Amino acid sequence: MSVGDPPADIDIQARPTSSFRQAYAHSIVGTAVIAAMGVCSGVLTARLLGPVARGQLAMLMLLPSLTIRIGNLGLTQAIAHLINPVRCGGRAVGPNAIVLALLLGCAECCIGIPLLDVALPNLPAYDRSAALILMLLVPATYVIYVLIGVDLGHGRFLRYSLYQALPVVLYVPILLALALAGKTTARTFALANLWAWLLVVGVRAPEALHLLLSGPVRIGDISRILISGFNLALPELAGLALLRMDYPILVRMVPADELGYYAVALAVGAGQSATANPVAQVCFHATSSATDRRDGLEMLAGQFRLLQPVFLLITIGSMLVVPFLIKVAFGTQFLKSTTTAYWLIAAMSLWSCSQVLDHGLRGLGRGRLAAWSNIMGLGLILSAGPLLVARFGITGMGAAMCLAQAVSLAAKLLLLNRGNTVRATDFWGLNRPTLMRIVTHLGIVWRSRVHTQHHTAQ
Repeated sequence: MSVGDPPADIDIQARPTSSFRQAYAHSIVGTAVIAAMGVCSGVLTARLLGPVARGQLAMLMLLPSLTIRIGNLGLTQAIAHLINPVRCGGRAVGPNAIVLALLLGCAECCIGIPLLDVALPNLPAYDRSAALILMLLVPATYVIYVLIGVDLGHGRFLRYSLYQALPVVLYVPILLALALAGKTTARTFALANLWAWLLVVGVRAPEALHLLLSGPVRIGDISRILISGFNLALPELAGLALLRMDYPILVRMVPADELGYYAVALAVGAGQSATANPVAQVCFHATSSATDRRDGLEMLAGQFRLLQPVFLLITIGSMLVVPFLIKVAFGTQFLKSTTTAYWLIAAMSLWSCSQVLDHGLRGLGRGRLAAWSNIMGLGLILSAGPLLVARFGITGMGAAMCLAQAVSLAAKLLLLNRGNTVRATDFWGLNRPTLMRIVTHLGIVWRSRVHTQHHTAQ
C-alpha cells in the first residue's frame, strides 16, 4: 500500500480499545470534562474569593504550576513511548519511571523552595507555609504522570482520560464543601488543589506500588527515560514558545485596551485546542506503536489526511459565529476584536494540524524535526511580529501568528520529505477519497447506533 492511498482501518498494537474511533472519542470526552470542570472551578474561585483573594490564589499556585509545566521533561510521553512492547526491549520501564518521578519531583521541590521569595516577593508572610506545602504537588503530579503514561503507552485511552480528568473533577466538590463550611480563603482553596491530587495518588497507590516492585531499578534505565523525555519535551517547549510569544511582544507595543481586545480574540480562537490536543495524543500512541518507521509514517499520513477536513469544518464554523459569539459572550464593546479573531482562528487551525504532526513525529523518535520546525515559526514571529504590530496593531499580530503557524507546518512537511519514503503531497487530505472515507466512517457509526437502539428496544 502506498502512502498516498487511503489506508484501511488499522488497529493500534497492544491496546484494549479496538480502533482510532474509540481512542478519539475517549480522549475528546476526557478533554471536554477537564475543560468543563476548569470553567466551574474558575467561576467558583472568582465568585467566592473576589478579586484580591483570587489574585492571592494565583500567586500561591504560580510556583508549583510553573515547575510542573517546565520541569516534567516530557515524562508522560517518554513512558508511553518506551513502555510499548515495540520499544521496551525486555527492560522494566515502570519501576524506573516511578523512581525517576519521585527523584525529579523531590529535586525540583528542593530547588524551588529556596526560590520562593524570589518568585513571589509580594507573598504575605501568613501564606508562606501554604506555598511551601503546595510544592508537594510536584512529586505527586509526576507519579500520576507516570501512571497515565503507562495507560497511554498501552492504548488504554479510557483510563488515560479518566485519571487525567480526575484531579479537576475532585477539586470542584472540595471547593463546594469548603464554601459550605465557610472556609473561603485563598489558602484553603490552594490546599484543596493539593488534596485533590493526593486523593488521586491514594486511589492509584496500589498500582504505583505494584509497578515499582515489578522489576529492577537501574541507573542506566532511569537515564534512558530521562533522555527520551528531554527529547520529547524539546518540540513541546518550542511549540509553547511559538504559541505564547504574542503577549511578550504586544505588552511592549500596544495600550491596555488593545491588549484586552486581543485577549478576547485569542479566547475565541483558542477553542479548537479542545479537539486538537486529544487527537494528537492518539496519533502519538499510534506512531509509537508502529513496528517500523514506514508503518508509522503511513499511519500518521492517513490520520493527518482524515483530520484535515475536520479541522477545516471547525474553522469555518468558528468564523461564521465570531461576531455573534463576541457580542453575546463579551459585549458589543469588544466587537473590535472580530478581525483579529478571524486571523487567530485560522492560526489555530494550522496549529491543530501541526500538533498532529508534532505528536506523531515524537512517537517516531523524530522530535528534533518537530522542534526545528517550531523554531522556524518562532523566528518569523520575532522578526515579522513587531513590524506588523507597528503597522496594523493587534490585527497585525493575528496575521503574524497565522503566518508563523503556516511556516511551522510547511517546515514539518518539507523536512518529512527529506530522507523518508513519503512525500509532502501524501499528507494532503482535502480530496475526494479522504472525504468519502470520512462519510463511510460516519455511516458506520450511524448504522451501529441504530442497530444498538433497535436491539435495546427489542
